[in-house]
Amino acid sequence: MNKIVEWFARSREALSQPEVIERLAKIEQAIELQYVGKPQAEIDNSLATAVAELIQSLRETTAAAIQIGSLLIIKLPNEREGSKILVRHLTADELMVLHKDPELLATPADILRSMRQRLGGGVAAGAEENVP
Repeated sequence: MNKIVEWFARSREALSQPEVIERLAKIEQAIELQYVGKPQAEIDNSLATAVAELIQSLRETTAAAIQIGSLLIIKLPNEREGSKILVRHLTADELMVLHKDPELLATPADILRSMRQRLGGGVAAGAEENVP
């Protein structure tokens, strides 16, 4: 039993050394890049491709609101530029609002304001200012 306590005391001492901590941080970063970063980059790339294709398909559409997973794409008419497109990553609360009230997607011009009202005024605030 004494040898275990002695080994544990030495191990704790070794783990507190700056070079060991630095190496553990590098190992942790490498694991994150391999198992989190790379798959997330692939997901981001797929989403970007899907969004680009959707935006292209909306070329002849005046107004639309489309939800794909946690992304919301809104297209609205704009006097100066012909149309304005907003792509937004939805929060968990916003996703719940759209899950409960999917008919909000039928009113692209009001969707952000409607979500904000249902959430008590906090989450979609500010984003609405970017919509024409």
